[in-house]
Amino acid sequence: MMGAQLRNRNHESLRRLAEVTPVLGIWDDHDFGPNDSDGRFENKPTSIAVFRRVWAQRDYGTEDVIGIFSTVRLGPVEIFLLDGRYDRIEGVQVLGQPQRDGLFERLKASDAPVKLLVSGSQMLPEAAGQLGWECWRRDAPAELDLILSFLGQHDIKGVVLASGDVPLGYLLHEQGHLLPDGRVGTEFWELTASPLANDTWTETVVSSGHPDRYLLKELESLNYGLVDVDLDRTGREIRLILKDECGAVLLDQPIGLDQLRVRSAADAAKPPLPVEAPPPTLAKLSPVIWSNGKAYFFHGERYVRVHLTTGRVDQAFPQPIAEFWRGIWRGGISAVVPWNNGKAYFFKGSRYYAYDVAGDRGEPGPRDVATYFRGLWRGGVDAGFVGSRGKAYFFKDAEYLRYDLAQDCADAGYPRPISEGWKGRWPTGVDGAFLGSDGAAYFFKGSEYIRYDLEQDCADAGYPRPIEETWPGVLGALTDDGVV
Repeated sequence: MMGAQLRNRNHESLRRLAEVTPVLGIWDDHDFGPNDSDGRFENKPTSIAVFRRVWAQRDYGTEDVIGIFSTVRLGPVEIFLLDGRYDRIEGVQVLGQPQRDGLFERLKASDAPVKLLVSGSQMLPEAAGQLGWECWRRDAPAELDLILSFLGQHDIKGVVLASGDVPLGYLLHEQGHLLPDGRVGTEFWELTASPLANDTWTETVVSSGHPDRYLLKELESLNYGLVDVDLDRTGREIRLILKDECGAVLLDQPIGLDQLRVRSAADAAKPPLPVEAPPPTLAKLSPVIWSNGKAYFFHGERYVRVHLTTGRVDQAFPQPIAEFWRGIWRGGISAVVPWNNGKAYFFKGSRYYAYDVAGDRGEPGPRDVATYFRGLWRGGVDAGFVGSRGKAYFFKDAEYLRYDLAQDCADAGYPRPISEGWKGRWPTGVDGAFLGSDGAAYFFKGSEYIRYDLEQDCADAGYPRPIEETWPGVLGALTDDGVV
């Protein structure tokens, strides 16, 4: 147990974060014990001892109640860290009465304008429970009702919920309950942020067809969450935000503190503030030349097929990736690189799928990039292609490396800065690349592309040029407004 915790705690990315950012920890099943384990796990005394050593916070639990729950005050926010494992009994409770009673007392005593309840398991969703996923409504619906009712009956103001566990992103909202005196209890908002270091699930609530009256948004992409509090931002004091791994905003929900209290029926009837549209960002195109002589451009969850002679998008496109590319991710592909072994490799973050070209389907996976492509970046690649003389080239951010196909590893001396090895190309990186049928390399970034003469080792004159100039219809087909 200690070895597992230390491996996670000393992961290079987490260490960099913890060096400059205060970190508070609660656990979920994989920190506590086996998958979906609860308070009947026989080794839980060892587990909690290990967790408390590795995550050395000020205090855990109380003298009378064992657990990792605690509270931390940060300016206008009091964080209530819940222990949803030590006394959890599937189908009965998540917290248990002793922890729950202590939570109620701390909530009543708190004078913080914002009270952030942090749970390892999702609290509001109902479809998740119908799908068999761990959540409060599956494992402890009565206990959840007790907590939500308590908050309304005692007019505990400013409560926001945050959770993790599910490898997707969620924004959830529950209207306040009608109280006996005719007023309406506080509204509840929940932000679920997960994952940042793992692959997203291919099964989603939306695709399952299960209705969920609390679900406002489900995101099938890498993400992390922010709860932004500014009491001077009247009417929008709280913002629940999800961002992708590069920091681009995926979702931004403003909440007024006035919503998070008991109100009259008339005040409660006012609609919540709408989700704010994220600022425009350059969406990523992942292009590839396939064995049938066609070009494919992947974008989000869709793709188009392009005739190389005319450069035009074939009829009936775009199409969903999930319907025609079996056994890989349904969207968010970082790069597609055809190899010299009858396979193509679909990269997404730190993982990849091998795709059997002849069999037209993905092989079992996904696999870890750094394990099977020796010398590549642990975080995956942005683009790549197989060139001549048994070499492949991979690109990530402002760096590139040369990969030896026969030795199956990166060449010595790499990675190197793009600015040193590719004259006339964007030095800050690319969205995608492929080797054209004319022997030139094509690099894509935003709405532009560069043709690169590999023999002359430089970009052709007159580049970058608009993608739509050579491949008309690609951007319009993949992005509803025609803008990338």
